[in-house]
Amino acid sequence: MRNVKQLLPFLLLALVIALNVSLYYRSENTRVLNNALASDELLADFPYSFRVLNLDDGVAKLSTPRSFEVPVERIIGILYPELTNFTPASPAYMKAQKDLAVHQAHAKERVLQDPAVNEVIWELDKAWLMQHNIQRQ
Repeated sequence: MRNVKQLLPFLLLALVIALNVSLYYRSENTRVLNNALASDELLADFPYSFRVLNLDDGVAKLSTPRSFEVPVERIIGILYPELTNFTPASPAYMKAQKDLAVHQAHAKERVLQDPAVNEVIWELDKAWLMQHNIQRQ
């Protein structure tokens, strides 16, 4: 029993080190993926910055301003302020919706190019929505 008590601090230290290495590795992969997104020519000038939130077992969680919880009209008005007074049926508005879809698909494909990523799942960027005073339904 005495030996176990003497080893306990070393075991705890080893556990803490192992957790830190694991977290560093995960955050390093995320950082690399986010740098790739930020430096991508198509995505660099887009008004929303797609980000990898985490990478776990080959599944990358990617942020998005768009979901079924938020009408696209609210998102388009923020991303494309020049379209605020346009109707959703206008050609410019439809082009903006298509542009958003193209950028979102490109972000996904860019992340999937990394050999560590097998799948991308989307997560609504609630912080971005709150920052722009957009309420979810």
